[in-house]
Amino acid sequence: LGVVAKSSAFIDFETLPDDAVSLEVALKFILSQRSASLRGLLETEIVNAADVLLRLSLRKAARRLEASIPTLPGPFSQFLPKPADVPIPILLPTLSGTPRSLDESKASDYDQTTTPAITMNAENFGVTPVLVTPEALIKAAAPKLSREEELYALSLKDITSSTFGPDAAAVIIGDGVTDPQSTLRFLIALAASGGQLSTELQQAIKAVAPQLMAGVEIAEGKGSNASGLNDFADAVNSLDKAEREALSASFQRIIEEVWSKFAKRLTPLASTPIS
Repeated sequence: LGVVAKSSAFIDFETLPDDAVSLEVALKFILSQRSASLRGLLETEIVNAADVLLRLSLRKAARRLEASIPTLPGPFSQFLPKPADVPIPILLPTLSGTPRSLDESKASDYDQTTTPAITMNAENFGVTPVLVTPEALIKAAAPKLSREEELYALSLKDITSSTFGPDAAAVIIGDGVTDPQSTLRFLIALAASGGQLSTELQQAIKAVAPQLMAGVEIAEGKGSNASGLNDFADAVNSLDKAEREALSASFQRIIEEVWSKFAKRLTPLASTPIS
């Protein structure tokens, strides 16, 4: 940096170097045994990102659902309570056990790539029948995002859009509810990329994908980045058995921790169960 400061050189921090590490090499390094601690840190970051996106998507879906409920015509509608304020019976997911969080897990836990840090089973999770208003439910399940979290969600959207296309970005931030065509296009592109599909099925989907896409309207600024999806699928397909087991264990830990955070937020609502 001192050399750069004394010269007229310009550094563009937003441009990747030509010899940047490929996705395949990066993924193999992260899933290697020596990167267990790094993998734990990444899992925690992914859990936080997924939780923010989940809350954002739930709030958007709730607003969409509330707006779609018809109101009674005439002057009597003003005397009726709002649908969001009417208590309804639901089966509330609860935590009967205390799964360990990723932050509390020791680094040695990540050395056991086939053993998740949290066990998601009937002993840890259950349901309780409760009577609760939709408004209270959504406030507990998906608290309003702070300003920092909103900016974080927008940055995640930008990264996803530049990597996998605008359709993928629309899906992760919950816009797929109001724009189902984006979801459909993304699913078609995802299936066409292959992933863990058999060679025969992948070839069949690739053969019909153009026809399927032709039947879905693509607005300006929409679509999926097939190159990004293919690169990711190729990177996953290149993993050996040990790396696949590490990836599977990490994915399971992330899913269970996100679900645990979600269920813990609902715990206060379980204090008034239906008798």
